Amino acid sequence: MDLSSGMIEIARRKVLGDKVSFVRAASPWLPVKNTVADCIVSISLIENSREITHHITEFKRVAVPEATIVYTVFDMDADRLGDNDLEGHPWIDKREHLYVIHKPVK
Repeated sequence: MDLSSGMIEIARRKVLGDKVSFVRAASPWLPVKNTVADCIVSISLIENSREITHHITEFKRVAVPEATIVYTVFDMDADRLGDNDLEGHPWIDKREHLYVIHKPVK
């Protein structure tokens, strides 16, 4: 998902195979059905704001039970997230943290 049709076109050219879908839309409201994504990758999208928890909730909503969710957050204050199944939050650079969520199979 990207707001830029140009970036979506670049991504399409780089993907091998036909099992990847691209959606042109703005975040944080994901315009897809519940439990449809096997993997979610969100890089350089989320800023340290009140919408962090909403982004994570949306990722979990669209992810299938065994999905992996990978995302980065700018200027992260981990205490604001609470308990969100985080598996560490290493710095990528001076302003961005990396998070990984593995959703357990229910």
